[in-house]
Amino acid sequence: MFKALGKLLLIIVGLIATKILWDNTRYAGNYYSPELEIVETLASKAWHWGSSPLRRGCTYAVVRFSENTKNRILAGGLEAQTFRPRKRRQRQFGARWPSPENFKKTPVSAVEDDAYNNCRDELNRDLRTTLDLMLYHPGSWAFRAWNRVLIVSPEHQIAAAFRYGD
Repeated sequence: MFKALGKLLLIIVGLIATKILWDNTRYAGNYYSPELEIVETLASKAWHWGSSPLRRGCTYAVVRFSENTKNRILAGGLEAQTFRPRKRRQRQFGARWPSPENFKKTPVSAVEDDAYNNCRDELNRDLRTTLDLMLYHPGSWAFRAWNRVLIVSPEHQIAAAFRYGD
């Protein structure tokens, strides 16, 4: 009986891990509107292990978008591009994408305790360097709240969303 229970537990853990890995790889693609014309997913994480205020974690969706999207943003600003997913089941945290007027032009001041800085160590060095350039140098837009940081850069053709919390 204990062997059967152990096998069942192993199967359940395996299924949960598979779902988490599957969701993590697809999260960035589902996070944004199809109108964004994603060319490449640079970083994607839908799940973290924290579920209490003492165990916080990161979710993020970082993508490279097309030349067409870049040109739309350069011609008409953030208002010219839809970032938020339209399908209800895909919205999740993307539904909280703020209005374009809530974004500030970069550079923004460095803040140690925001979603980006709490999550940046999970990214590879080259991506961190690019995102730092996007935030702390002119040419991008950023939205910051204590648990969310959203960045859009036509120059780098990158949209990035970070959430830190439970």
